[in-house]
Amino acid sequence: MLKARVITALVLVALLGAVLFLAPRIAGVIAFSVVAILACWEWAGLMGKDANVRRLFALLGLFFCWQLYRVADSVFPLLFLASACFWIVLAPLWLRGRWQMSGNDFVGFGVGLLVILPTWAAIV
Repeated sequence: MLKARVITALVLVALLGAVLFLAPRIAGVIAFSVVAILACWEWAGLMGKDANVRRLFALLGLFFCWQLYRVADSVFPLLFLASACFWIVLAPLWLRGRWQMSGNDFVGFGVGLLVILPTWAAIV
């Protein structure tokens, strides 16, 4: 089991190095967009949604990645500011108050985008 994980990690590190240092910029954007789409899929799964909702949220994540890439210079600073405010102000309050997202899908999906998209933007 450990051997398979180590081999997987080595392959992923090699792929990451190839994307970062050898591939053209657009290949990196596409590769990290795929990672963001998978993160959206997983986020919706953590919210307990079925496969159709997970696909829809993944497509929404792809749409936002594409739109953010088109207007990157003007939007990235605002996106990073929103993310920083979330992590500095809301996340500690959320953890302290043990707020629940159950029953409020809008907040759950919004938080998912607020966590995933700035991470994607920072990597791109």
